[in-house]
Amino acid sequence: MDAKTCDWGLEIETIVPEATLRNENMRIGPYHGGIQVPYLPTGWKAEHDGSIQTRPGFASCDYAEYLFMWSNCVLCNDNRGSQISNSA
Repeated sequence: MDAKTCDWGLEIETIVPEATLRNENMRIGPYHGGIQVPYLPTGWKAEHDGSIQTRPGFASCDYAEYLFMWSNCVLCNDNRGSQISNSA
């Protein structure tokens, strides 16, 4: 694997109360087919993850956000003291 050809993101494994799904009109998409979470900033998606153990009244949910591609990351491409750009 070459890190420079990968997209980078963040994933938080959670269990979500079924009441939240109803009250917030939230849907959890299939694995790798996330759906935008209505109460989070644009880009945060909810997707199912079968590896998360849950309990009655809750649903398994990965909150996932695509962050940047290596080629767009200023810090990754510049060794002269650059910092990560907010636009990455």
